Amino acid sequence: SLCSTGWLKVNHQKIMKAFLILLLAAGCVCLAEAAGTYNCSCDGDVCFSAVAEPTDYEASLKACRQRSAVLAAVRARQSSQVIAHLLENVKGEFWIGLELQDSVCSDLSSEMRGYNWATGGNSTDFTNWRDSRRTCAPRCVSVSSDLKWTERHCSGRIDGYICQGGLGSTCGRLEEQPNGVALYNTSYHCVDIDECLSNPCDHECLNTRGSFSCSCFEDFIKVDELSCKYHCPKEECPAKCDPNNEMQCYCPEGFIAEPRDTGTVCVDINECLQNECEQNCVNTYGSYICSCENGYYLEDGFKCKKQDVGVYDFTTPTPPPPGNKTSSVSPGGLFAIIVCVVVMVLLAVLLLHLKMNSKWIFRGIRKNNSEDMKNLQQVTAEKDNMPLPDRHLPLNTC
Repeated sequence: SLCSTGWLKVNHQKIMKAFLILLLAAGCVCLAEAAGTYNCSCDGDVCFSAVAEPTDYEASLKACRQRSAVLAAVRARQSSQVIAHLLENVKGEFWIGLELQDSVCSDLSSEMRGYNWATGGNSTDFTNWRDSRRTCAPRCVSVSSDLKWTERHCSGRIDGYICQGGLGSTCGRLEEQPNGVALYNTSYHCVDIDECLSNPCDHECLNTRGSFSCSCFEDFIKVDELSCKYHCPKEECPAKCDPNNEMQCYCPEGFIAEPRDTGTVCVDINECLQNECEQNCVNTYGSYICSCENGYYLEDGFKCKKQDVGVYDFTTPTPPPPGNKTSSVSPGGLFAIIVCVVVMVLLAVLLLHLKMNSKWIFRGIRKNNSEDMKNLQQVTAEKDNMPLPDRHLPLNTC
């Protein structure tokens, strides 16, 4: 059975599949096997072999040594042309023997940038860097069919590696079997690989079963699983300088190095003074934030575009003049407030009018009742004073 990622195969008996043997000129042999495909190309007494076997830089060094070879040193343009022929129809990235040691910062002003060949030294007549980025972490170099030198983490697994050696080592001749097949025996069992031995992390590395994890030093934060970057949470921080060259200092993004008597200091850049934002700008430590006035929306992080009517709002907001505070009441809301006030005033007037009319009616009723009562009392008094009728019959007189 195959091992999981992060495990190495050793000491278990198994017959591998056969290699297809193709003879090349100058004694070079190209092989195809289960572990990887080999392409070989020679220049005089020096041969290069491209091994299509996914691996990291440290494992590539060991694999080449097992073939009595080294990771390729592309010191001259002629060697680069040989490798170009080797990778002509091959896709992917392949390690070459070029690495930047730990605790050394790359120097972009130098032709080799501080890198050394796996064969020793850093002399060269040829360079072909892909990017111009400075780093202070261990890095190794790979190439592809375009021959560009790509800096990358040494612990990353890429498509293969290129070995360099003399005839009979890197591209040694194999005896062809009658049926064109050669059988190889190998043995393996699974043991954990200590990935930390190849310095995969920018700072600290912790090996785990079948894997590893990275962490950052104080004042640094993680960029990805392997990389760290200097982080300054305030307006000024001490610059990080190369211990071997105090003049080589660097600051976090958004800060600028400022030499002082006490040393180099990283000072926050106020991007708002450079009119980075189209409308509103707030400076932050190491960065800035753009925003837009009412009625506009932010595009591309710094441009402000006016909102379309019917798409972003039902009203047409008008940006306030510079220096005035933006109103939080929309025109529609203001109109509704005015209508409500007018209605309340009309209701108040109507209620007041009804109250006054009802008071006058009540007073009129009270007045009429008083007059009626008075009249009734007078009538009663007249009746009391009237003489009683004579109940005696009149006498007849003659």
